[in-house]
Amino acid sequence: MRAPAALLALCGACLLLTAHAQNLDSVVSLDHAPDGFSTSQTQRTFPSLIAAGSITTNNSAIYEIPFNDPLVAPAPGLTQFSPDQIHVQLGDEGSIWVSWATGTYQNATFPPNTPADTYPTGVYDPTYADPASVASVVQYGIIPGVYKHAATGMTRAYIQTYIHNQATFISQLFHHVNVRDLPFGVPIYYKVGDPSKEMSEEFVITLKTSLAPNKKYTYPLVLGVVADVGQTLNSSQTYEHLVADNPDAVLFIGDLAYADDYNDKGGEAAVQGGVANPTTPALKYGSSGATLGQTWQPRWDSMARLLQRSGNATAIPYNFCPGNHEIERDEYLRTFQSYTNRFRHSYEASYSTNPLYYSTNIGPVHSIMLNSYDSYLPNTTLDQTSAFLSAVAPYNSLLLFGNSGSAGFSGTGGPSFPNGNYIYSALGADQLSWLLNDLARVDRSVTPWVTVSWHQPPYNSYTTHYKEAECLRQMVEPFLYNFGVDVVFHGHVHAYERNYQTLNYKLQGCAPRWITMGDGGNQEGLYSFFAGEACAAGNTACATPVFSGGGNTLSPVPGSVTNPAGCITYQNGSYAPINAAQPPYSAYREPSFGHAIMTVYNETTALWQWKRNLDGQPVVTDSVYFIRNPACSNYGNTQAAPAPKKIDHLLQPLYDAGSTLKETIDSTLHG
Repeated sequence: MRAPAALLALCGACLLLTAHAQNLDSVVSLDHAPDGFSTSQTQRTFPSLIAAGSITTNNSAIYEIPFNDPLVAPAPGLTQFSPDQIHVQLGDEGSIWVSWATGTYQNATFPPNTPADTYPTGVYDPTYADPASVASVVQYGIIPGVYKHAATGMTRAYIQTYIHNQATFISQLFHHVNVRDLPFGVPIYYKVGDPSKEMSEEFVITLKTSLAPNKKYTYPLVLGVVADVGQTLNSSQTYEHLVADNPDAVLFIGDLAYADDYNDKGGEAAVQGGVANPTTPALKYGSSGATLGQTWQPRWDSMARLLQRSGNATAIPYNFCPGNHEIERDEYLRTFQSYTNRFRHSYEASYSTNPLYYSTNIGPVHSIMLNSYDSYLPNTTLDQTSAFLSAVAPYNSLLLFGNSGSAGFSGTGGPSFPNGNYIYSALGADQLSWLLNDLARVDRSVTPWVTVSWHQPPYNSYTTHYKEAECLRQMVEPFLYNFGVDVVFHGHVHAYERNYQTLNYKLQGCAPRWITMGDGGNQEGLYSFFAGEACAAGNTACATPVFSGGGNTLSPVPGSVTNPAGCITYQNGSYAPINAAQPPYSAYREPSFGHAIMTVYNETTALWQWKRNLDGQPVVTDSVYFIRNPACSNYGNTQAAPAPKKIDHLLQPLYDAGSTLKETIDSTLHG
């Protein structure tokens, strides 16, 4: 019996991890800078030195866009049936999703005799607007004002309980329509809404020929990349510069609205950092002592309007992945509700069963979007399997799974959420097995380029979030290398950093490039200190990681699924080397707001350009050619593995009570 390609990669990862990423191919990177640039730039910009009144100062909270500003306020004359917050996302096979909202949200309360810590029983779900009451229709054609075609879709709504006095947010309706078989390179004129009630104004979108599926695309493909954008004047400037570059599509790598930086009692009062409301007390979940995050859901509405108006999202397709600010756990520990109801991707087409992770072919690029906060999702299977996983050496320290069962409410087996806005990152077993299958199905003759995106960067030389994703790196990096992933995109760190092709902290000419794009403009400001700067004066506390158990600091637990031996995660700069020098893997780092463009010219060559807002116009600040080296032996299939008839969970045998991981691997390889 022949082992599936993804499972072979899984076992190969064990060897790679134990070998500590030796240079398996001994191939030198072919990446090089265009004229006028260097592949290793070290320029730094200090926001504190910028002239007073600049909108690029580090204290971005001062420059938050007010809720009544025309950039984010409801349009004048908006009715209960008026389409609002209109945006486009890429679907499968060259299709698009057109999304919008109708109606208004409601404020309500849930009964005080329905305690939050009765989860999963006793969840209070008040009645919201009937999704069937307003149709979801896109009318379109190739002549302005003439709509010979129409597509219908789905409508959603959700409940978000707040943390004060049983307050509850009841959402308006969100509409999603998949429009298929559109021509490429031709303007498409469209309206959205309910034809029996109200339709929007006319919009136009031209799907570039670079986006066509199944090798029908043309070069070049112009791909925009942003993350951590938020809702400030810096954010709108990022969008405007991005739009000026006329991208064919945009990857948005998490942290969209920052609604959880706002207090539901007072709305505009920012909570994080005590910027506008320093007296807000820490609010606890039930009797557990765990701090609940704040959120104010109407800030999602303003974010979507900013995306439409400044980001031109009715004409440019955006694809998203979630960040920590999308978690937004509520009183009943429900998570990602706003994100999953307001945005829609064709995740099912990539055989994913979860809207939080999926893949899409964007012309010649196979784009994989992951959820690095999978440990926030209930996964009782992992609770049940953790005992035998921890008993099977050496796999207990090589395979890591996100688990939401043991850190907060000991012994209950239910979801748990330690203090803080998020915990260490992880992929659950379902997501990991899906990722391996998806990588195995990539056909490089169709999509020669492969990118992977998730929010937290494992390669980060800034103090904030330093080595925060170390466990996740150990989990997935060998697979990304073995399948020849070209570029990995991140956000989270509010700055820009481009890293060389790197494998386990060593330069490797066949490894992925790692890029942090957390500089989109959000209200939390820039991270302007590099790891080790605070330690240069002889602060010995920096020399050794301190695992106090408080906040997000976690001690390594031998045999644990969530935090196994040999995988130490350093949280929020609590540990850093006593050396602020730029590490060898870091090619360019700068704490300035901006965006990036990756222009794919052919099967082997792409141009990366980062442009900072500070320049007033989208001037290129960092630039390098990415060259796919044909000498690399890890560039994967020229013919895709067959798609499964149903989701093929390679780790499904782990769920059987009588199976062990070692037996599973042995039987697959040798059975």
